[in-house]
Amino acid sequence: MVKCKYCGYENAEGSKYCMHCSKALVSQNTDFNIIIQENNQKNNDLRDLYYSFLSNNFMNDDHIKGNNSTNTDSYYPNSYYTVSKKQFIATLLSALFTGIGYFYIHKWDRGLVFIVSQLFLLFFTIILFNLLESYLIVYTMFVASLLVYIIGICDTYRQAMLLD
Repeated sequence: MVKCKYCGYENAEGSKYCMHCSKALVSQNTDFNIIIQENNQKNNDLRDLYYSFLSNNFMNDDHIKGNNSTNTDSYYPNSYYTVSKKQFIATLLSALFTGIGYFYIHKWDRGLVFIVSQLFLLFFTIILFNLLESYLIVYTMFVASLLVYIIGICDTYRQAMLLD
């Protein structure tokens, strides 16, 4: 068994790379060891870049401050999957009626835009149906109203997440 000097994992005899951390295993040749150490440093730089990308884009500040380890079990902290109370309530209110969730997170202008757009689609559908008596218009406007509704819910969730 060959023990990795970086992580301590015991690899099978004749292995060139560690099965746990993917770093090259050290041999007796000193010139080769220098090359391996340079390659491992490049791997460390790439790993650090990867974790800094994850921490900047996906992980919250508590995880960054509390745990900068490279443990493979903690790529995504538990807090990455949690929804705050503000996000939940804002999204639920927007699901009940488009735009109301924005009022909860104090985004009055966005809330008014979504409420007015839903009401406009409703009244425009009724007027066009009475004038043209075409069910195609009703179906088309229903799809448009449904899209505004879904976009409103998703955007409310995103706006509430940005406030946290």
